[in-house]
Amino acid sequence: MHDYQTMMGDIQDAQVLLTAFEEFLRKKSIEPQSARAFREHLLHRRKRLVQAYLGVADHLLKFCPMPAASPRQAQQAVLPPRSARREPAAAPHSRSRKKSL
Repeated sequence: MHDYQTMMGDIQDAQVLLTAFEEFLRKKSIEPQSARAFREHLLHRRKRLVQAYLGVADHLLKFCPMPAASPRQAQQAVLPPRSARREPAAAPHSRSRKKSL
């Protein structure tokens, strides 16, 4: 589980670094060739990490196996019944008047 979480964390770190670098580029002026090369390096690293993760993504099921189910059964297990998802009807307004004291 630790290794699996570390892989996901590495992807998140790569994305955060890429986002921070792009924000830095909007605020500061650096040599375009260097910026482009570093950005490409960051993109390549993130892509490599995602591809590695996708290769073992199904290992998540080892930690919390799902019972075999049809797509319909899986949907029903996730979603509440339709009756529970509907908005309750507005209560009718009472026409009775309060009695004055």
